[in-house]
Amino acid sequence: MSASSRQRLTAGGIVLSCGLWASTACAAPNIVMIVSDDQDTASMEIMPTVQKKLVQEGTTFSNAFVSLSLCCPSRSTFLTGQYAHNHGVFDNDMPDGGYPKLDHTKTLAVWLKNSGYHTALMGKYMNKYGDYDTNPNDGLTAMQERPPGWTEWYGIVGKVGYYNYKINENGIVKSYGSAPADYSTDVIAKKADTFLRKSFNKPFFLWVAFKAPHNEGGPFPGPTPAPRHLGKFSQASPPRIPGYNELDVADKPAYIRALLPLTGTLYSNMTTAYQRRLESLLAVDEGVQTIMKALEDTGKLSNTIVIYISDNGWMTGEHRAPGGKVLPYEPSIHVPLVIRGPGFLKERTVSDLVVNTDIAPTIVELAGAGPYVTRVMDGRSLVPLLTGTPTTWRTTFLIESPPTGSLDSSYIDSPGFSGVRTDQYVYLEYLTGERELYDLKRDPYELYNEAQDPAYDSVKTDLQGRLGVLKPCVGGGCWQ
Repeated sequence: MSASSRQRLTAGGIVLSCGLWASTACAAPNIVMIVSDDQDTASMEIMPTVQKKLVQEGTTFSNAFVSLSLCCPSRSTFLTGQYAHNHGVFDNDMPDGGYPKLDHTKTLAVWLKNSGYHTALMGKYMNKYGDYDTNPNDGLTAMQERPPGWTEWYGIVGKVGYYNYKINENGIVKSYGSAPADYSTDVIAKKADTFLRKSFNKPFFLWVAFKAPHNEGGPFPGPTPAPRHLGKFSQASPPRIPGYNELDVADKPAYIRALLPLTGTLYSNMTTAYQRRLESLLAVDEGVQTIMKALEDTGKLSNTIVIYISDNGWMTGEHRAPGGKVLPYEPSIHVPLVIRGPGFLKERTVSDLVVNTDIAPTIVELAGAGPYVTRVMDGRSLVPLLTGTPTTWRTTFLIESPPTGSLDSSYIDSPGFSGVRTDQYVYLEYLTGERELYDLKRDPYELYNEAQDPAYDSVKTDLQGRLGVLKPCVGGGCWQ
């Protein structure tokens, strides 16, 4: 980005962002990023504050995806703008992933802090944070570690629970118990509220990371809702969309064919988990309300960009999967993404293919932090899409998995795979030699595997070529 282009970013004459090189009359924007955990796109509908304050006031990306549908790899992508094969975090635990696997000296927080931002994290950071001492010579325990780039740090250490957890609060580890006031979603929201009501002499970046609607532990019975919300969705049932409890899976890979139909106890447990997922999101929605009210009360909202996204999607009975992620199917890789901010278009839906690799480049551009970036990012800034500026956009993105399969899915162990998705097709190659090809315009629920259909040979050849380019891609080479 040239010096002249860094000075001022506008849309229709409205100032969106300025770097520190600009005059004091041109203030860089504050940025609040709210991340849920394992949230499917449909559940956004039960969140009234998100709908009113974000969806109606911002841009919804209807085709937002993650490349590797698992918590730690996806969060690493948020922090780096890179696919997993470039940042190196493929799983939630060592040796292929987890907190120690990422080079934390080269992340979004460092770039923003170096560009003059006051940075803060509240909630879940990366899996296994607090379990590994990555700097044994600093005199701090693993739980006291604060990754580089963070001015303020309130990261949950060790097991991330709804109750009975610990938070490293700027170097002091505090324990939380099982009282209603200790419910982690509420605690995180209150800390965000306290932060936002302070005065700052510089722009801030706040990452608010809730656990909900992630399961409490194991596949069932789902997350733990706040006591005030328990039972609010006791009559809800998983949506019976085409592909739910799929009857004929003969054309699916062996790991899907091995799944049992969803009946009896399996169905009952899955339904309970689904109900509690929705109930747990009510506290997240209230947390968003707390954040937005703090921004409004302090006059900060007019110069604050708010991003809402999940680290991955979730399976709820599709193709017989009673739950889980990591899988390459739409419910697993498709995530909610809404962005609002000064100068951005309101109550608008964008259908372009957006990937979690795009989050860091977007924030970097808005903050004017480009000169401090120390990685080659694989994504692109979403600013043109947010402002309605004509631009060419990607037609294909990469789908990845852990090298040896779903090592931390907790639900379904799939063989390792890689694939590509376009606006019409999904093509997948498994380590077992199995292949899948779906025509999403004819078959949006991925019911009919066309990989062996001669009528799709030319399509398959084209997609194989795209996959060959994207699997090892770096930076601009990832743009198709």
